[in-house]
Amino acid sequence: MSIKKTYIIAEAGSNHDGNYEQALKLIDIAVEAGADAVKFQIFKASKLYHKKSGKIEFMGSELELYDFLKSMEVPLDWIPKLNEYCKEKNIDFLFSIFDLELINQIKKYDIKAIKIASPELNYVQLFEECAKLNKKIIFSTGISKLSDIELAVETISKYHDDFVILHCITSYPASIDQCNLNIIRTLKSAFNKEVGLSDHTMDYNYVPSLAVALGATVIEKHFTLSRTLNGADHKFALEPNELKTMVSNIRKVEKMSEQEKESYIISVPNYRTILGSSVKKIQKEEEILYSCDRRSIITVKDMKKGDIICKDNIEVLRAERNIKPGLEPKFLDVIIGKKVNKDLEDGIGITWNDVLYE
Repeated sequence: MSIKKTYIIAEAGSNHDGNYEQALKLIDIAVEAGADAVKFQIFKASKLYHKKSGKIEFMGSELELYDFLKSMEVPLDWIPKLNEYCKEKNIDFLFSIFDLELINQIKKYDIKAIKIASPELNYVQLFEECAKLNKKIIFSTGISKLSDIELAVETISKYHDDFVILHCITSYPASIDQCNLNIIRTLKSAFNKEVGLSDHTMDYNYVPSLAVALGATVIEKHFTLSRTLNGADHKFALEPNELKTMVSNIRKVEKMSEQEKESYIISVPNYRTILGSSVKKIQKEEEILYSCDRRSIITVKDMKKGDIICKDNIEVLRAERNIKPGLEPKFLDVIIGKKVNKDLEDGIGITWNDVLYE
């Protein structure tokens, strides 16, 4: 019997806290745990959110969102050094990509795959440019409907078919009754592609292993040096020993026969709750994020009535809760070159009502 090894991504994310030595320690932890890859988030705050995004509540704290993200940017000169360190440690170096400009960074390195986060699902331009690189794409599907996933699949498939769809619930942390791991089987059936799990629960004993028993081939999980550290992502991340236990549990399940996996599933405490529904939809906890945390077209300069919409005065950004979202990114080429029919302030979403058709 051939055993298909699960690809385990230890998600360091922004838990380096802007400290390079801490980033190296995270790589060491991922190696010690037996993960296949360690992943960081490489972004520019200005390409994610508008400066007027304001404050948000997150994990019981209030964050000045733009300023916080600015402080968490990975300096570009870290990338070659982290990449080389991962090679020395024999672990894959991955990073999430969030904007078109940073795609040029991918071209410089022989990375195994590109990760795209859930809020970017409707950012067709990003998916298209990443697909053109002809590398494996792994993308998460939190805050989405099947139709949103279908758009991403169709965009990648114009260029290649090497991608993995990760079931994900965008809740930090996600509770056991939000997991709905049965959706893994739904996604496999709907798209006939590799499916995995980007898991935001605090569980490391059962949820990731159950996902593997259900057919997940990729598992992604946030980890940290310690949950006592300050920063937005530490509190819902696994600590080193927990990450190691998770990897060990997954390795045991992946060696099981299909019959043994079925027996394992029903042996897990509260397995029915964890498996949940097989219907892919926006979860109650995600509803507020569906309009504001996905990408839309937003002004980045004041505009006067009659001004022409161009790439200098708009960006494709996440609106968040304090900015009214604009049109979806798929309409970008439609409105470029059109005039606005009213004065528009910097930092608002452009809608069809703002566009002058002649």
